[in-house]
Amino acid sequence: MIVQVENDELNELEEDFYWLTLRQLTELQKQHNLINMDTRTVLSCIRYSDPTESTTIHPESASTFEHHVLNSALVDESLALHELDNIIAWLTQLKTRYHLNVKMIPLKKVDDWICTPGKIHHKDNKFFSVIGVSVVADSREVSSWQQPLIDSIPGGEHAFLCKKFNGVLHFLVQARVEPGNFDALELAPTVQCTSENYQKEPPFYDRMVGASDSEVRFRSVQSEEGGRFYHDAHENRIIELGENESLTIPFNYIWMTLRQMKEFIRFNNYFNIEARGLISCLGIGWTS
Repeated sequence: MIVQVENDELNELEEDFYWLTLRQLTELQKQHNLINMDTRTVLSCIRYSDPTESTTIHPESASTFEHHVLNSALVDESLALHELDNIIAWLTQLKTRYHLNVKMIPLKKVDDWICTPGKIHHKDNKFFSVIGVSVVADSREVSSWQQPLIDSIPGGEHAFLCKKFNGVLHFLVQARVEPGNFDALELAPTVQCTSENYQKEPPFYDRMVGASDSEVRFRSVQSEEGGRFYHDAHENRIIELGENESLTIPFNYIWMTLRQMKEFIRFNNYFNIEARGLISCLGIGWTS
């Protein structure tokens, strides 16, 4: 939620609050582990166009990647590779194809997971573990407490591949099935993985790690929510492909403009937290 206050409100702030511009917030995301997950999620909701109005953009007028990002956030359906209705139909078809039957079971019955006095972990030490921590703090509602935290395997990577079609920047989005999703699948970055957890690397992983410096438009390490995860961070990347580069796109992937992505973010449970974190870095004031 974003709330605009009146000019005469909030003139006096407590010492741990500070006013920042959107440009400053966008630039600060280039610093590792500085802007937290919740802030990035809120920033991803910011729109640069009225969804009820048609905006005419001339792609040839864009001269920098920042301009192409802004064009992608404003461009109307006539210049997008896929119309919004077609994207919704694609997503609906996928939801009929993939079905998960998820039910709660006792922890002691979960195959291949081991419960010890110190943690719950996978037998091969993959994926994540659940640990207990004791916390002492001087800036929270209570001064000390104990709680479990999720300790993920390090090396997580998130990336959007992007490419211009007819001069308009599009982002390659995947529909990703995960057992905790409300509706079986959610829209995710092109690549979302921790490579050590995979026997076979996911689609476009090689293209991501093989990207040249000249193709990488954004790269930084960002932390996950510290109230639930222990020192969990992922490397986030935006990689721009050449307009003439051809990719074989699996059925559960689709090209979308930034405006279309933000249109889906208006509604619940479409784009996952990893995608929203990456989308948030594509704000006004972005510079390479």
